Amino acid sequence: MHVTIRAALALLLALSGRCWAEGSTRMGCETMTRMAAGAQGTLMTGMALQHEGERGSLGDTSFRVSGWKEDAGSMALRSAHARASLRLRGGAGEDEDEVQRLIENGCSLWDDEKDASGAERCFLKAIELSPKNEEALSSYGVLLHESSNNFQEATKYFEMALSSNPSHIDSLHFYGNMMHAMHEDLKAKMLYERAIQEAERMIANGEEPHILYVETLCNYGALLEKALGEVDAAEMAYKKALEVNPEDTSVLFNYGVLLEDRKDDVDGAQTMYLRALEIDPEDLNVLMNMALLLQNHRHDYHAAEKYFTKAMEVNPDRVDLLSNFAVFLEDIRHDTNRATELYLKALTICPEDVVTLAHYGGFLLRNGKAEEAEQRFKQERACLPQNAMEIDPEVAKPIIELRRSLVGESLMQQM
Repeated sequence: MHVTIRAALALLLALSGRCWAEGSTRMGCETMTRMAAGAQGTLMTGMALQHEGERGSLGDTSFRVSGWKEDAGSMALRSAHARASLRLRGGAGEDEDEVQRLIENGCSLWDDEKDASGAERCFLKAIELSPKNEEALSSYGVLLHESSNNFQEATKYFEMALSSNPSHIDSLHFYGNMMHAMHEDLKAKMLYERAIQEAERMIANGEEPHILYVETLCNYGALLEKALGEVDAAEMAYKKALEVNPEDTSVLFNYGVLLEDRKDDVDGAQTMYLRALEIDPEDLNVLMNMALLLQNHRHDYHAAEKYFTKAMEVNPDRVDLLSNFAVFLEDIRHDTNRATELYLKALTICPEDVVTLAHYGGFLLRNGKAEEAEQRFKQERACLPQNAMEIDPEVAKPIIELRRSLVGESLMQQM
């Protein structure tokens, strides 16, 4: 079977401590890896991931969404702030209204229609009219990053924006997001801290909180927790964000993940998740984490299944949800037919999803197909992708365990 080949490949990648990331951008396959905070943990402009543990109770091999969460609102937020800042700034010799219109149109073209070419024309025309306009420069940097991962060019435009206005919160925030996506975590931390300091200076002067203040605190907290291991500082960032907006679901979600993963505070995490669901009952990440919390910590399988089912109603095609629900059905409900259906659906949507491959590989082994899995594994040994990336050690645990079951310690050592 094709999926068995892929399951074997996932094991091989795990042995080298890497996972196949081809085609898996933030807008691509939503793998349920635990984010160290990349892609996608909860990055509010974003997120993810991502996104647990040893195979004890089988629920323990499921992976929660974690850290970095993307939403599509980044450019829309930029457009709203562009309107305010342009009205306040003015500028001698600038066609202010035209520059504002171009920035708004560019944001709309990218945010609503994903028309990168049209947005680029708008931003470049705005820059032509106002070469030092930090909003136009920063917006174009965001577009270069989000549309094509052109980090080098985007960096140039972010730097130009900050040269024009070193205190420009939008530029600091989105530049920080990009630095984190590039795993330049210390640079990202510095940029976020500058944005936060500037936003807090505005508040101290009696101004309203900047539109990106809470979002920056959320991303900063995720960076501190997942990438830098500064858990207490991350918690302070989340608390500060909730003081400003106690109904921000991304912050509630991230704080819940921190409490569950880093503080072993299951009650606190559940409280945060439930608060988020009161605000948005269809938040898919929160629904999944609630299901897994109830499964792994509370052992309330009936309630866990209700949350999985609700999440499936919200999005029946999300790969990490399909994989986690399949594990639940196999381990808790012993419904191998339904579990098989969900595994295969997940792999049809994203054949390279390494966590699903590992779960499905284990499923094949537990159902008497070890010889077939091993044969396919050997056939695929020479097919390591060249663009693999590191994965979180927590993700690797069930994959390496599966590898040991499949090929044995001696073969692992030979490779």
